[in-house]
Amino acid sequence: MTVLAGHDTGNVVWVGNQRSKAAFEEFFTALGPSCPQPQQGRPRRSHRSV
Repeated sequence: MTVLAGHDTGNVVWVGNQRSKAAFEEFFTALGPSCPQPQQGRPRRSHRSV
């Protein structure tokens, strides 16, 4: 499972079904072409425990 949270609030903004690069990229695809795309490389993980 991939969970993306807002940086300022910590609120969950999107949840993907798998823990993969494809799931992460699905979020940016859903945002559309007007939003910045992710940088190449491995996504950074949060060190905050939920």
